[in-house]
Amino acid sequence: MRSSKKRLTFLVPLIYLCLVYAALDPLPQIGHAVQTLPAVLTRFPYIQSPTTTSVTIIWQTHVASTGEVEYGKTLDLDRAVKDTVTSLTHVVTLDNLEPNTLYYYRVKGNGVPLTEPVPFRTNKDKTEKNFSFVVFGDSGSGDDNQRRVAKVMEGLNFDLALITGDVVYESGRAENYDPNYFIPYQKLIRSIPFFPSLGNHDIKTGNGKPYLDAFYLPANNPQQTERYYSFSYANAYFIALDSNDKDLYLPDSDHKNHGTCQYNWLKDHLSHVAQDKDIFWRFVFFHHPPYSAGYHGAKAELMRLRKTLSPLFETYGVQMVFTGHDHNYERAFPIKGGEPLKDGPPQEGVVYIVTGGGGRGQESWKFWRTVRSDRPWTAYIEKAYHVTYVEIQGTTLKLQAIRDDGQVMDSVTYTYPPRQETKVSQGLK
Repeated sequence: MRSSKKRLTFLVPLIYLCLVYAALDPLPQIGHAVQTLPAVLTRFPYIQSPTTTSVTIIWQTHVASTGEVEYGKTLDLDRAVKDTVTSLTHVVTLDNLEPNTLYYYRVKGNGVPLTEPVPFRTNKDKTEKNFSFVVFGDSGSGDDNQRRVAKVMEGLNFDLALITGDVVYESGRAENYDPNYFIPYQKLIRSIPFFPSLGNHDIKTGNGKPYLDAFYLPANNPQQTERYYSFSYANAYFIALDSNDKDLYLPDSDHKNHGTCQYNWLKDHLSHVAQDKDIFWRFVFFHHPPYSAGYHGAKAELMRLRKTLSPLFETYGVQMVFTGHDHNYERAFPIKGGEPLKDGPPQEGVVYIVTGGGGRGQESWKFWRTVRSDRPWTAYIEKAYHVTYVEIQGTTLKLQAIRDDGQVMDSVTYTYPPRQETKVSQGLK
């Protein structure tokens, strides 16, 4: 009997609390809509694939929700585009924008604003001759080294960013994209477009599927893949390659496979751009360096890459090639036919930059202590966490390599002559 009373004594206040809660928050009556759960951001918005008249904005929420982007030229945000599906991942493209124009946007989930207004600027068109960009790679470590480099970038004024591969360590797994990429660059990627290329670590999981899921890049090649692509900005043309594709090194006419497809696409693109009088600058970026005095510099695959791609770059007037893979910074003299032009004008050769100091631990330098005689192309090399900063003013390019402490370790300025029609070598036809 005592035990029964104890149970009743315990249940009375519990029943009372339940009745009070029910009175304060009654169940919905039949015919009334159930309130939609509020959405919470699990991946903050970032912009992708901008053009002079459009931009794509992506974000993720913790529950499936309706998405919406409010935007405008002022903080009034007088226009809106809604996501067409209820989802965890939201992808909204804003169209009919004006070139080189400052806009603001904010994202909403289930009708509730999830961010404050965020600024972004549409691409500059071909009439614009002044712009800037940063380049970095081998970055996705998710540690203080990466965050220090990101902090340096936050203090720079630039229009776009290129990534020379190894975006997410150790193996490009989907669960590592937030801590190793989206969170470290959150303040930057919400307003500035970042253009990545595939590194060897990025393809270790599902042959790069998490990378392809995370980024929304131009698929402007015959295979309609985002593994390699191109885009224009101002009077410059940028090409991203997938240098993991070993068949890219073998452009033989009887080698019928997807690697040859990438090589032929590259050749056709460079040839077309070389004839476009409105394009002055031509930049290519990918992971594996054709020229490197660093850890991987003597690898046979890099020698093959040099033999296959460098003639294309020289023939079609590429001014600069950016790569990573070696976790250091290296600037080569302009190179033509495998020879460094230490005293010649820059337009006579191609400048190769290794910029793989974005955050990943730095390797021991097995292949050099000082600049070796069999690597005569090296103009400057240093083992440091860094970002490469490029400023374009007309036909002048200023490049700075900036350490993670904000100090400039290398600086060079190249001035090129006015644009001339590129003569195509018969040997590459």
